[in-house]
Order: sequence, then C-alpha cells, then structure tokens
Amino acid sequence: MLLPECLDDFVVESNPVRVIDVFVDALDLAEMNFEGVEPAATGRPSYHPSVLLKLYIYGYLNRVHSSRRLEREAGRNVEVMWLLGRLAPDHKTIADFRKDNGLALRKVCARFVELCREMGLLATASIAIDGSKFQAVNNQLKIHVRLCWRRHRGEGERWYSAAQLRAKLINDDWDKTLQSIEQRDRSKGVSHTLLVQSDDGEIDSAALIPTESLVPIWKGQREVCARLIAEGKLGRIKKNINENGKSPTIYLIDTRTPSAQQIPNVLWNWPGVLDIAKLQIVSEISTIASDDTYDDFDIDLSLLGSDGGPRLVSKKSGVKRDPAVRREVVRRATGGCERSSCSDDRRYVGFLDVHHILGAEKSDRVWTCVALYPNCHRAAHFAPDRDALNEELLQFASQFRPATRT
Repeated sequence: MLLPECLDDFVVESNPVRVIDVFVDALDLAEMNFEGVEPAATGRPSYHPSVLLKLYIYGYLNRVHSSRRLEREAGRNVEVMWLLGRLAPDHKTIADFRKDNGLALRKVCARFVELCREMGLLATASIAIDGSKFQAVNNQLKIHVRLCWRRHRGEGERWYSAAQLRAKLINDDWDKTLQSIEQRDRSKGVSHTLLVQSDDGEIDSAALIPTESLVPIWKGQREVCARLIAEGKLGRIKKNINENGKSPTIYLIDTRTPSAQQIPNVLWNWPGVLDIAKLQIVSEISTIASDDTYDDFDIDLSLLGSDGGPRLVSKKSGVKRDPAVRREVVRRATGGCERSSCSDDRRYVGFLDVHHILGAEKSDRVWTCVALYPNCHRAAHFAPDRDALNEELLQFASQFRPATRT
C-alpha cells in the first residue's frame, strides 16, 4: 500500500486538530504570560509554548491525561504529528509546561469559555477553514475561516488589512453576488465567519461575524468609503476599496489616512461582532497547585456526565474471601469501629467495612481482619501513617487468634 508523503494528506479537512491549530495560533501567548515565548539568548532552543499548548489541548479534548501518554501520542499519532509539526517533546517537558504555566493555561480556558458565554454557545462546534467544515467542541457553532491579506504603504504604521468575500462578481451583478454569498453559508449551516489577520506568526485581529451580519457590514463599509471619497478624506484613493475592482471586500484595519479607520470601524462596532484575539478575561482564576490531570479547567459543569446512562456488563477478578470471617468480625465489633482512636459512632447495619490488614491475598482470618468505619478503612489504605495504623490494628486483631492446641 502506498502512503502519502505529506502528513497533511493524513489529516482530513474535517479533523478537529485543525481547530486546535487555528485557536492556539490566534492567542497572544506573551500577553497571557506563557513562559518561553521569547527564546533565551544562550543555551539549547526550547519548545515554543504554542507547540506544548496545542498538545495540552489535544490531550484535554481526547481525555489523554498523563504527560507520559502525551509523549507517546506525539511519537505515534499522525494527528499529533501534524499538529506539532513532527516535534516530540518528552513527558518531563510536558509536565514542566503544565506546572510552570498553570495560570496561563487557565486563562486560555477562560478565554474560550468566555467566548462561548458571549455568544450563548456551550455545546459542540463545527468550524470551516477555507470552505471546509469539521467538528470541534460545540455543535451550535459552525465557522467559515478566511485569512486576510495585509499591505504596508510607505514608512511608519500606515497599512491596511482586508479579506475578500468572493474572488469576483457573478455576471457582474453585485446583488446576485451578495445573495449568493449569504445563501452559500446558510445552505451549509455556517453560523459565523471568522476573518483572521496574522503577522509573523502573531494574530493581530480575528473578527467573528454572524452570518446574517456579513453582507450588511460590507454594505455599511461601502457606504462609508463612498462618503469619505466624496469628502476627499481618503487621499489619492478614488475608487471604492470595498468593491476592490469586482471583489466584495471587508476591511479590518486601514490607517492610510486619518479618516480611513472609519471604514473598519463599521465592522468592529457592529452588534454581535467579536475580536477573539483581543477578548478580555472577565475574572482571573486563582493559582492552585496542578498535578498530572486536566481536572482544574474552568468548564461548564452542566456539560459533565449524563442522565439515564446505559448499564454496562463487566468482568473482574479478585481474591476469594470466606464470608464466615466477615460475619464473625462484624459480630465481634457489635456495630462499632475497632480502631481505638476512632471517636465516630454510626451503629447501623451495613456501615462497617472489613479490612484485611495483611491483604486478602495473604491472609483472610479473624485475627488478621478488623471492622472499620469507611473513613478509617480509607485511612488504613491511603493515609501517610497507614503503616503505623495497620501495625496497631494487627496488634489488636491478633488477640483473637485461637490458642495453639496441644
């Protein structure tokens, strides 16, 4: 079997990893205080935080919790290879990234959650890049992503950025072309268009526009442009830049003249339009100790779990226990906990656990078992002083060992 030479051939346009790639690239990691954004002047180059963040989010979405498992995925999973550009960080690098960027990672989650809250969307999404749609993390949201072109004019900061809605007119008819643009998105279930402007790998602007607002925004910008031309406020520009010859175009930025920014302002002031790249975090999330899990994300708890889950059939193995031993130990305890330091008192049937001090696989005897309340039983297995506790329990239970017959 012949395999594609390029990893991109393995990752179909509908693959969710493309969403992760676009989302992370749209973040200002330096502003969010990720460490390592600026490479050190000396020493061996480290992984850029965007690489590790993409891996982190991939693991979160796919329930890959362990840094060691993420390391393995980076070396064998084609999706992850594509997402990271064939880079393969080791588990310590991944764990250190999570430990060193706890607050920044929470800001990433808060940014995404806040975006969903702003739009009233907290289900699964579908995103389309250059016309291709694929599932992401919401199903009410379907986005068509367009990359903008950017040009500089002369020295300084005089430049402009825009995105074409269509390469050319349909039969030289503006109304038919605009109607076609709107009908195309609606027929494919596209709810929003995302216009993205990047510069040297950094996202400057990312305008998220509701589908029903796209054509009205273009018409509004065209009207403002026509007025500014008539007033002589666009300098040498004499043709409507939103018509761009015969290509309907929306502007994100234009600083070529003092008045030119009025055209992009139609977009940014339009109700329902969001600049994802500059979305502010409503509240800071306090820094807490993080471990090797993803359970500390700021997520909508209503999305967790389910109602009316199906029953599962499972098989398990264990050590055979004598039920007579359990009955005798529970009878002996008369409903109370046999741990001497336990001050609790819950004397009702079914509350006591029987603890095998040496382990059930080693000894299932009346003199190696004790009756414990559940909290004491957990302490005997997991408390820092469990060894001393079990020694105490064994000394107590050994008094019930029958005398040796002669």
